[in-house]
Amino acid sequence: MESENQYEENAPIQTVEERPCPAAHQPLTWTPEALTGLFLIPDGFMREMTQKRVEVFARKKQYRIITPEVMQEKFKEWGMKSEGKERTLNWSPAAQERMMRIPSFIRESVAEAMEGYAKTKGLDQVTEELLEEAKGQWGIATPFHPKGS
Repeated sequence: MESENQYEENAPIQTVEERPCPAAHQPLTWTPEALTGLFLIPDGFMREMTQKRVEVFARKKQYRIITPEVMQEKFKEWGMKSEGKERTLNWSPAAQERMMRIPSFIRESVAEAMEGYAKTKGLDQVTEELLEEAKGQWGIATPFHPKGS
């Protein structure tokens, strides 16, 4: 990974939002390249969730600058958590199609969370309507993953 000094000295930094970094008492800064990667993710819930989770990851690792490499490190972690997960409920064709729009590195973690949500409602099938309901319920104010993930 390139040194932080190169970004501080040479690159014009644009931030999505300056937020305090509890571990280092420093704001997080997104490099222009990382922002470009972030904006490739569909706007709305997915982008906001991704931004939040990458920032939580960066703080845990005590990174002050979010680069494409930091994002890839988080994506790789997500992918490892998604590997080997099997769906246990029935999925409507529309819900399956909609899930295909979710980036592959997190898709099965989202499916697991959706199935958990369906089970809490006493359902045995995940539908497109349930996906929409969960999206509204989770919003961005509620962490998508349990603490520590």
